[in-house]
Amino acid sequence: MKRYLLKLMAMCFLFVMTFNVISMAKNNRDTTFDFTLGVFQKNSYTSNRTKEDRSSAYSKCSYVGKGRIRVWLQRNTGVNVTEGGDYLLGGGDTVCIRNNAYERYGRCSVRLVVETERPQAVRINTRGVWSPDSIGCAP
Repeated sequence: MKRYLLKLMAMCFLFVMTFNVISMAKNNRDTTFDFTLGVFQKNSYTSNRTKEDRSSAYSKCSYVGKGRIRVWLQRNTGVNVTEGGDYLLGGGDTVCIRNNAYERYGRCSVRLVVETERPQAVRINTRGVWSPDSIGCAP
């Protein structure tokens, strides 16, 4: 009987832990971005998405025509909510973007800002995905 109760408690513990990990990041579906970045480092913005928890945002760059891109997270009002500066991504790079949007503003709209690493005299194409919340990234 004691052995049965221990097994039952262990299964309940695993179920609760799995449920907490899965439910921690609520808005974690990837949204595609596909930009032709303007000359001389002009910003491009994804559409707004709701930040629903304190997890890091996620971005994966699948292609950059030349060099790397610089990304950060911003509220829809234009306030930068990225902690520790922006992030540089090349084709195939993935990043967890630490931010304080949920801690400072609660549930709010955010967007990914994308620009070239340094000013270019030509337009640069870039593609990738992003989500405001993530699974597998530390807050």
